[in-house]
Amino acid sequence: MFRRTKRSAKKSVVPNQSFSEKLEENVSFFTNLYEQSTDVVFHSVSIGNRQATIIYI
Repeated sequence: MFRRTKRSAKKSVVPNQSFSEKLEENVSFFTNLYEQSTDVVFHSVSIGNRQATIIYI
């Protein structure tokens, strides 16, 4: 018979912080945060004259 272990309250991976207005700083933050993950993809796109990054987790 299998028993489920009790789950502890999840801690936030991202501390309460504001993100930068600079896209490069935010991308760098998330790149460092997920550097040990093998299933994270960052895709940079242009929308009109604006830059954006989509993060697939």
